[in-house]
Amino acid sequence: MIRIKRFLSILFVPAWVAGEAPRLWWKQAAPIRPMDAAAVLLVAAEWRVLIGNKIWRWVTVILLGSWVLGLRLFSVPEAADGLLYLVRTVIYLGLIINGKRLFSPVKKWVFWAMAAFVGLGLGQYIFLPDTRFLLKYGWDEHYYRLIGTVLDPNYFGVMAGMIGFYFLDKNYKNYKFNKEMAIILMAVTALVLTWSRASWVAFGVAMGWWGISGISGRLGRLGRLGKLAKLGILGGLGILGIMVWWAAPKPGGEGVNLLRTASIEQRWTSWSEAIGVWKQHPWLGVGFNNYQVAQVTQAEYSPSSSWLLLLATTGIVGTAGIIIGGIRVIREIGKTGSGQLWLGIIIMVSVHAVFNNTLFYPPVLGLIAMIGAIKK
Repeated sequence: MIRIKRFLSILFVPAWVAGEAPRLWWKQAAPIRPMDAAAVLLVAAEWRVLIGNKIWRWVTVILLGSWVLGLRLFSVPEAADGLLYLVRTVIYLGLIINGKRLFSPVKKWVFWAMAAFVGLGLGQYIFLPDTRFLLKYGWDEHYYRLIGTVLDPNYFGVMAGMIGFYFLDKNYKNYKFNKEMAIILMAVTALVLTWSRASWVAFGVAMGWWGISGISGRLGRLGRLGKLAKLGILGGLGILGIMVWWAAPKPGGEGVNLLRTASIEQRWTSWSEAIGVWKQHPWLGVGFNNYQVAQVTQAEYSPSSSWLLLLATTGIVGTAGIIIGGIRVIREIGKTGSGQLWLGIIIMVSVHAVFNNTLFYPPVLGLIAMIGAIKK
């Protein structure tokens, strides 16, 4: 079994680095990534441990119950896509919960996977800044924005932020420059070059919380030197971000225009439709991820917000249940030495999820699982 898990985790790590890129070969004909297949096999290898986890059971029961209740509105064929996405969601939740056991055989590889992920993103920006050709493959076109292997600046931005945050929290008391500090600089640079305002805000909120978290409270008190180190790091990263933004090419187009309104209008339209779906069935929703079949226009698989997706498809009852489960997780990690790290990541992902479908995006969930595997 150990050899099987090692083989499967070896498959998952490079598949995660590859992100969405393999789907270009079949032009997005199916929402399956090599990473998804590896995740299913990894979780199946430890299914007994997973079933014994209370949080996993709690979330699975809520989502599955919501989907079953959705059958009062839709037929099984109509709701079939929602069930598939449900299965994928609980698979990745299992990967996160059991990540330390599943990725223990390849812990040393995870650092290099993160380095490769960020490095490939920077390489794309330097050598292939014009990615408008992706439109013919069914992806959004981007011009002079860093999209990396996930082919999306918004998701790459939050993932770069998570990687930078992890290594920063691990190394901020280390006063010798090392390879992990180099990754921090690369990740923050890559984050700025995505021109993703949602990612900037999410990273900024998480860093602001991180900067004051050591002053007092259960997460630990820092000495004067530690406080000064945090303030110095925040200032230094702010200066680095401004310098990268100032030096980055700005050849024109909406993507590099910080005052662009097209994406704001698009999100507002998406949010308005999601709220309209929720209002029809406010308490129980339309069934987990039955969003597309419930829309009037059927234009989107999901709204531009994970929180509104939850509200529209699971209703007030289901969303409250998920939040209660999240609070239980936060309480547990607050008792550990890694509470500062995990709460920062939860804040970052939660803020980003207001503007994107981050909570259910597989590469983000895969990254959380790997961070859980290598954290001290």
